[in-house]
Amino acid sequence: MSEFSRQMKAMREQLRAYLLGTLPETERARVEARLADSEDLRAQLEAERTALARLDALPRMEPRTGLAAQVMGELRAREAEAEGNRSAPGRRVLGYGVAMLAGAKALRRRGLKGWWFTIATMPIYWLLMSIAAWMALWQFIFTPFRWNKTEHGLSKLQA
Repeated sequence: MSEFSRQMKAMREQLRAYLLGTLPETERARVEARLADSEDLRAQLEAERTALARLDALPRMEPRTGLAAQVMGELRAREAEAEGNRSAPGRRVLGYGVAMLAGAKALRRRGLKGWWFTIATMPIYWLLMSIAAWMALWQFIFTPFRWNKTEHGLSKLQA
């Protein structure tokens, strides 16, 4: 992606945040100053306003009754099937060990021997990823219109 494309994307995100009223006051004042100076930016703001209005006009859809129970039932069935396929818990430990050895070999090949700590913490990372996946599934089922988006801040574009 070119620098210009990144700047345009950041500006569109900033205009959306401006329209939604989620910009801090200082950023809001900067956007308003840019809008006063740029006809192209005002046209982009109107395009974003139109897009948001179209999204708001879409019918709100609720998940069908029993969807959560159906999904959880399917998950339990798959879990039971997977339990039956596992002959020994040692396979999981072996799999973790092989993955950690592969990571260690990759670090050694790249000359990053001081990064051993990352290999030692891989099981913690996997645990946290599992928790995040289960949380995402839970939210998808019970709060499907919620989006936990990580806020990274908006870029500061020069006018």
